[in-house]
Amino acid sequence: MNLIKQVTNDIRQGLISEYFKYLLAFAVMIFLSLSFVMSVKNGVSVNRIDTSSISITDIFMNFFKGMKPYDPNSNSQFDMPTAYILLNVLLAFIIGNYPMNDLLGFGKNVLVRSRDRASWWISKCIWNVISVIVFYSILFIIILITCAVFGKISFEPTVSICSKITGIDITQKTTYVDIGMLLFTLYFIPIVTSLALSMFQMTMAFITSPIISYTFIIAILVGGAFYDNPFVPGNYFMLIRNEILLKGGYNTFAAIFEDCVIFIVSVLAGYIYFKKFDIIEKHDLL
Repeated sequence: MNLIKQVTNDIRQGLISEYFKYLLAFAVMIFLSLSFVMSVKNGVSVNRIDTSSISITDIFMNFFKGMKPYDPNSNSQFDMPTAYILLNVLLAFIIGNYPMNDLLGFGKNVLVRSRDRASWWISKCIWNVISVIVFYSILFIIILITCAVFGKISFEPTVSICSKITGIDITQKTTYVDIGMLLFTLYFIPIVTSLALSMFQMTMAFITSPIISYTFIIAILVGGAFYDNPFVPGNYFMLIRNEILLKGGYNTFAAIFEDCVIFIVSVLAGYIYFKKFDIIEKHDLL
């Protein structure tokens, strides 16, 4: 079976046949979007916010705003950034155990016939990337529909909503906010970071197990809220911790570089490990 056929099979078995996972993500995305709309509506009388001005960027920013660095010694309230964590936990669930199940099932027969482990692994990496892109495409479509119904279809952030609802004041006179870089960071970094973590999760699933890798991804996501450390990728999902909005925050391009390193190392490490992978032994362990 050549690479194209393997990718086609992975899309059919690991994406289309796993539609129920995407339905769950779909429902959660709708809930999060409508919850944001309701929060804006509830703030109308107090903050004089025009609900018809809700834009695509406003909702996306609310999902990935995150929180300021946590200081256990301060008296400030700890507000867990549930939106980006929940979305990426769902994505990790989608990535899940399909590659391992395929390897111990139909994929094992493919490998026996073709003896081409490289194509099998590359196909799974392509499936992984496609899964992440489909996930974010669904999210974007839901946000687009939400804005068409309740707000406006625009990428321009609404000043009143960003400052009052998300807590991000893009009109601070003391800080120059590059809107172009802000939008680039907002829309690009979450996707790139999810690609890196999803590839890491898949590789780790082969080395350990799907459950352990899933648990580790959750730890990275939650740990990002507590530890303001550039080596904890969970930080990169949070726009508030970017240097655009926070003095001394993480740099957009440094985040992209680290994500690319994680992605490439995961692909190579997974391939090296998979070349010596004992399918029979792994099947017995699982």
